[in-house]
Amino acid sequence: MSSPAKRKAEKGISPPKPKKTKTTTKTKTEIPAYHLTPSRQDESGENVWPARKEQIERAREIIREWYNKTYSMDEISAALGTHGDLGSSIKWQPPFPDMVATFKQHPKKSINDAVALANAPRRSAAYNVRDAWDAVISASSPGDISKADKLKDASMEVRRETERCTHTAPKFSADATIAVLTISSAAQIHPVIATRWSGTLKSNKLEIVMCANEGYLPDKVNFSCRVAKCARAREGEEKVDIIKKLESIVAGDEALRKRLGESFARGHKEASGGIVGKGEWEEFKKLMGVGEAKKKADGKKEEKPTQKNTLANYFGKKDKSVKVEGA
Repeated sequence: MSSPAKRKAEKGISPPKPKKTKTTTKTKTEIPAYHLTPSRQDESGENVWPARKEQIERAREIIREWYNKTYSMDEISAALGTHGDLGSSIKWQPPFPDMVATFKQHPKKSINDAVALANAPRRSAAYNVRDAWDAVISASSPGDISKADKLKDASMEVRRETERCTHTAPKFSADATIAVLTISSAAQIHPVIATRWSGTLKSNKLEIVMCANEGYLPDKVNFSCRVAKCARAREGEEKVDIIKKLESIVAGDEALRKRLGESFARGHKEASGGIVGKGEWEEFKKLMGVGEAKKKADGKKEEKPTQKNTLANYFGKKDKSVKVEGA
C-alpha cells in the first residue's frame, strides 16, 4: 500500500487557474435635455439660460424660506385648531403627534392667545369671520395673529359683553340638576358664560349649566350647555350625558320635540346646545321646571321654634306674698 505522499505524487497536478480580472464599467450619466439646450439671450444680448449663479442661489433661498414657513405654519395651525376645540389643558400624547419642538419655538401661551383672538370675530355681533381667516392665513407665527388690530377690536367687544352678562343670577330646574342663565346679547357669548359658570356652581345634584341667549338671533333662543365641574368625575350610570339629558326632558312630548327641530341638542355629550324658537323655549323651560324649586321653597312658611325658657319668663314670675305677723 502506497503512502499518502506517493499517492499525491502519482496524481496529475492541474495547472493553476488564471485569475479573473475585475472589469469596471462606468455607467454613463444621462444629462437632462434642458442642460443640452444652447445658451439663450434676451433682447439686450445678456445670457438668460443657463441662469447666473447668484440667481440660482437666490431661487434656492426662496424655496427654503417657503418650505420652512409652510411646514412651520402647518404645525402651528394644527396646534391652533386643537387648542381651540379641545382646550388649552390638552396633553399632547399619542395618538396626537409629538409637538415638543413646535411648543419649544412657540410656547403654549402664544398659541392660546392667538386662539382667543382668532375666535373673537365669530363671537362678535358683526360676525366678521373673514378677519380671522385673513389674519391666520397671512401669519408666519402665533405672534403675527396676536398683532392683528381687527382681532383685538373684536376681542374687546366680546370681553365687554361677557362682563356685562356674566353676573346674571342662575335659576334651577325643579330637580336641581340644571342651572339656567338667561341673557340677551347680539354677541355669541352664551358658550363662554356657560363654560365660566360650569366651573363655579357647586351642588350635589347639579349636572348641567345652561346659558340661553335671547338676543343673538331674531325670534330665536340660542343656548349652550356644559357639564358642571362638580359632576365631571361621576362614572357609570351617574356620568353626565347632556344630549341624553335634554332628550329625556322632552321624551314625553313628541309634538314639542318635533317643533324644536334638528338644531336642538346638537354637539356632543359634554358640550351641547341648540337654536330653538322662543315659544318652544318657554315650553321647554316649563318642562324643566325652571324656577319652580324656589317657588315651592318660598311658598312654605317655616315656623321658627320658640324658646319657652327665656329671661323674661324667668324674671317675670310673680313673687309670692309674704305675710307679716301682727298685720
